[in-house]
Amino acid sequence: MRMLTFAKRNAKEILRDPLNLGFGLGFPLVLLVLLSALQRNIPVSLFEIDTLTPGITVFGLSFMTLFSATLVAKDRESAFLQRLYTTPLKGFEFIIGYMLPLLPIALAQTVIGLSSNFFCTVV
Repeated sequence: MRMLTFAKRNAKEILRDPLNLGFGLGFPLVLLVLLSALQRNIPVSLFEIDTLTPGITVFGLSFMTLFSATLVAKDRESAFLQRLYTTPLKGFEFIIGYMLPLLPIALAQTVIGLSSNFFCTVV
């Protein structure tokens, strides 16, 4: 229960910053669209959407790592993390509390990347 409360707080912090969502969900999609447009104009096997999608999906997931690191750094800077040490949360619950809000965003990012792969292949 305490871990879910902590995860809910972290989810609010992540969703409060639109730059996180913009880069997390929009940037990989923009990259795939731009590189597929390059493929249509320059027929080189380097820009084929089937070869780009897995790499850009993993690249997009690296933004999730950046967002979680930024969140931990903000908590540490504001001494919120020091106050959390006085709570009965265990180390495992801290990790899950920071990770749990990022899973839906990572899943949405993967779905967007794979669906754009399908969309760009059809069009």
